Amino acid sequence: MTGFRKLTSVLMIVENYYPMDIRVQREAVSLSKKYSITILAIKQKGAPFFDIVDGIRVFRCPPLPQLRPRKIGYFLEYLYLTLISCLFFLITLPIYRYKVVHAHNPPDTLVIVGILAKLLGRKYVFDHHDLAPELYLTRFSSREDIYFRTLLGLEKLSCIYADVVITANRSYKDHATNTHGIRSDKVHIVRNNPLPGEFEKTPSLKVSRDNDSISIIFVGSINPQDGVLDLLDVFEKLLNRKLQRDVRLLIIGGGDSLEEVKDRAIEKGLLDHVIFTGMIHDRNKIIDLLCSSDIGVEPAPENPLNTQSTFIKVMEYMASGLPVVAYDLPETRYSLDDTGILVEPGNQDQFAHTLFQLIADDDLRRKLGDAGRQRISTRLNWEQSRTSLMKAYSSILD
Repeated sequence: MTGFRKLTSVLMIVENYYPMDIRVQREAVSLSKKYSITILAIKQKGAPFFDIVDGIRVFRCPPLPQLRPRKIGYFLEYLYLTLISCLFFLITLPIYRYKVVHAHNPPDTLVIVGILAKLLGRKYVFDHHDLAPELYLTRFSSREDIYFRTLLGLEKLSCIYADVVITANRSYKDHATNTHGIRSDKVHIVRNNPLPGEFEKTPSLKVSRDNDSISIIFVGSINPQDGVLDLLDVFEKLLNRKLQRDVRLLIIGGGDSLEEVKDRAIEKGLLDHVIFTGMIHDRNKIIDLLCSSDIGVEPAPENPLNTQSTFIKVMEYMASGLPVVAYDLPETRYSLDDTGILVEPGNQDQFAHTLFQLIADDDLRRKLGDAGRQRISTRLNWEQSRTSLMKAYSSILD
């Protein structure tokens, strides 16, 4: 381990699998060129408790079993990870001599580890992946009750105590500065952009199916806020039109709503046209499926969380050369910038009609796909994000 100690040491904490969490993996690999990185993550089934991945130390703690109701389950999961993180930090601090604790939310309770680190003279980085209070409003309650106010308070503490705040987009930065009064120069935007050339390694794989068929793809989490039930309604409306081609919907991912979505597909009699793959952890397999599809969809509805969020799937569709159909939300509009088709939020008929048009028009699909790929290669790729990430670290360490 002596080679690691020559560099400034950073502890990253994430309540997810590593390296499956793409944003965390890209940040860790980018930072490892200059710093010594240790990661505490959740143990996936079959993964070792300790591993070295791309020169990065990865420790994994076993997850708690999924508990019901989910509101209580999340509370216990977050409390568990926070306690484990505090113990891990204190036990390994004499060994790795961390200079920075970098916490990826959720949960925002990891601010406790950040405060502990600061009391011991270390720097604290708050990586703001999700707006936890808005996520609560979307999933559990429409009222700004005591749980919402607690989450908002934890988010504010995370921003205040952090030496630097990393956010995923402009909306999140505005949220930090306007809602919590954080100085603008303390907040750095690191978008979850695709790696340059990652989707060019795999050619389009149309040979596995009839060239006259059309594959519509959804990749991502399947939770109440993600709109996959809405997508099934849209797809049913599409199939009720006089289609000249065989159309299938490929749904890749998992989450709390997966079984409900499957049941709805059965009720609607859609299983002849809808394929559920579940979670796929093989990155190359996901890229192959994207590159062999024809249209990417983002059915995320308008709600307090989604109106401020960036969806990585949209940019991965673009990088794969797929035309994108999505509801017109601010950050989705910024990602696409006229390279996809936006429809009025909640308008399922318009969504289905747009898909119908794209299925019938090969040239339009190709034109939009090429424009999206060009935007990723020139404007929205990880090189720009990496520059911003390194600048954020330089602001507190150099």
